Amino acid sequence: MNYYPRNDLHIFKKENNSALWLRLISVSLFLATVVSAMAFAHPRIPKNLATIKSPLLTVNIDRTTGLPYNYLFKGSNIWGVDSSRKLNATVCRLKPRQYIELKLSPVRIKIENDQADILFEASLNGRRATSFHIKYVLKDAALVITMDQVREFAGFELIETAMPDIATVHEEDGGGWLAHSMGGGELVDLKNARSGTIPFDGNFGDIGYVLPVAVIGLAKVACVMEVSAFMDGTKIEISGGNGHHHARIGTTQVYRVHGGRSYDMNDGGDRVSGNNETPNLLVGQQSRCRFDFTGGRNKNGAADWLDGARIVADRMPASPTTYFNDRFVYLIAGKYKPDKEPRTTFEQSEKLISDIAALTDYAPQLPLISGWVYDGQDTGFPSEDKVNESIGGYEGLKKLISDGPRYNANVSLNVNYDDAYKSSPQFDTAFIARRPDGRVWRSRDWAGEYSFIVGMAKYMKKWGTQRINYTMDRYKIHDALLIDAMSWFAIRNDWDPQHPASGYKNLVDGKYQIIDALRDKGIAVMSEHLRYPFIGKLAISADGFGGGSSFFGGEPIPLIATIYRKSAIWGTGGDFPRNDPKRSLFWNCRSIQWYNNSTDRNYIIDYYFLTVLPFSKVHDKPVEDYTHNGFTTKIKLAQNSYIENDWMGDNYSITANGVKIAANNATFCPIDSDRVAFFSRESKTLSAPIPSGWTPAAITARALYTDHRSQVKVDVEDGRMQVEVNGGIPVIIYRNSEIADRKHE
Repeated sequence: MNYYPRNDLHIFKKENNSALWLRLISVSLFLATVVSAMAFAHPRIPKNLATIKSPLLTVNIDRTTGLPYNYLFKGSNIWGVDSSRKLNATVCRLKPRQYIELKLSPVRIKIENDQADILFEASLNGRRATSFHIKYVLKDAALVITMDQVREFAGFELIETAMPDIATVHEEDGGGWLAHSMGGGELVDLKNARSGTIPFDGNFGDIGYVLPVAVIGLAKVACVMEVSAFMDGTKIEISGGNGHHHARIGTTQVYRVHGGRSYDMNDGGDRVSGNNETPNLLVGQQSRCRFDFTGGRNKNGAADWLDGARIVADRMPASPTTYFNDRFVYLIAGKYKPDKEPRTTFEQSEKLISDIAALTDYAPQLPLISGWVYDGQDTGFPSEDKVNESIGGYEGLKKLISDGPRYNANVSLNVNYDDAYKSSPQFDTAFIARRPDGRVWRSRDWAGEYSFIVGMAKYMKKWGTQRINYTMDRYKIHDALLIDAMSWFAIRNDWDPQHPASGYKNLVDGKYQIIDALRDKGIAVMSEHLRYPFIGKLAISADGFGGGSSFFGGEPIPLIATIYRKSAIWGTGGDFPRNDPKRSLFWNCRSIQWYNNSTDRNYIIDYYFLTVLPFSKVHDKPVEDYTHNGFTTKIKLAQNSYIENDWMGDNYSITANGVKIAANNATFCPIDSDRVAFFSRESKTLSAPIPSGWTPAAITARALYTDHRSQVKVDVEDGRMQVEVNGGIPVIIYRNSEIADRKHE
């Protein structure tokens, strides 16, 4: 269930003080009893521990299980495995086909100061099935865990190993908490927690496909886990009842894709199961997860979720381009096969682009034309030779692209590589992926024609490069291209027995190859959804997450917005209203919206001035602090910038570089060194400081309309400029009249 701060105010309430003191007294009495018996008490104390150390961190490993027992960091303790559970391995016996789960114990443990190498072997009925090494490597305050040196013996294959509770905090130890990224971020105080496990996703299983990160902690220590192997599982669980909640984080290490499970084919039908001929696809990427330990940043040494989030944020790759930072990116709906008439012709598209230019004072635009091939949206691909005649044909598209610069617009296209259609003369089942049962993978009828899922690795090996070259040469697009669906299924398997490909192989040998080939031609790729494997590859995604989760009964926190700020731009998701600047800026979202010929221009400029423009000033600034007090939240960003919200109403404010630029559905934001934009949903008086270097007597203002501009009175006094704005009418204040009256064509 998603929770939204505006509608679910209880998630920001303070706990009753009396109840808090009773809880503290209870926990204190319990801890006093435990500590008097033994420091860092645990339900099961192993007799034989193996220890690895760095100058900052000590890891004790239970020799009987080969799994971490506990972690010691600057006098604080975090538990490892939370029970007597052994490592669980899933093995496939090939003839007769059977999938077997085995609990394994170490065969050999090798310790070298800051490293441990632990050998596990699995046998069935006296026959060796598989062996592998779990390796622990310490560096400073970080522990990296990998699965290595996998051997599969005749007649057997290793599917996966389960390590679901590598690190744990106990409510009994006092102050325990958990943060995870589901829905954008949730913080859970264990004393108020709801028990449960993050469930399997219908499309991705337990892969943390948006952000495979979780943070647990106590008063003085935080531990953050990042599962960096794209097809490994992210395990997050809270168990126990009142006074005894335990938060557990861990991973499933996947060596092969389980061919005996059933999978959602995203075709609207039942899940599809494998059979005795289904290959257990070799993943091809080493299993790896990392645990970082840190103390508090505050003077009192208290640890919180932000400590862990900043560690991960610091190592995230930078966005591959800044091209989209201040650009107004949107989709234009063209033709849909079931519709009798186009939603937007190319001639109407130019009028839309022209109107937006006039209303935004020629802000840089990136209109993306959709529904332009064959019979329209979701038809024709992978062919891109035929432009739909009802919206203007090839000559109309060529003219629209060439006329774009008149409006400071780079007109580009929305294409699709994941879906293929029989309407294409290039359609060939040779590049269509296969389902687990071996059948050709037919998906959904999205807009009047069934799509078939492309096996990306095999497609790029033979067909893909030729297609890229053709499209670039024929349509002369530059700088940017949106590839629909590419990032929705970052991980998508192909069970073709002739060309088997795991989701990882299809990603690296398929989708990454598309991105690289287009980058070599100067094209930055955009796609549909925010996904972890595309961080550092895609600068912008049209959609994102819903904006908060209370899966465990916690409160929403901007975890994803903290970790990914410098890496990408993404949109909203779920029921999140796209023209909600308050929540968009809190969650750091900027969607690529859909428009057509009949879209209300007031709706468009409302989104531009209240979200797009202020977002461009703060979205990539690192988070330095986060505070939550009652119904108010404050995100402190670098360079004296802030995002402040009062969730009792519509009150919010955005400050960039020490200057307030937006508040309460109004914007008074610098565009550049020569212009400041004023806009409000309601008629009101707005003011802003006079920018440095401006001459007060020369300042002038214009109200913007689609067909004209009108002069507006500006009051200048005490270093500030003030204007009366009408609701929904943008006003631009200029350094001088020469800049205000410059021609844009």
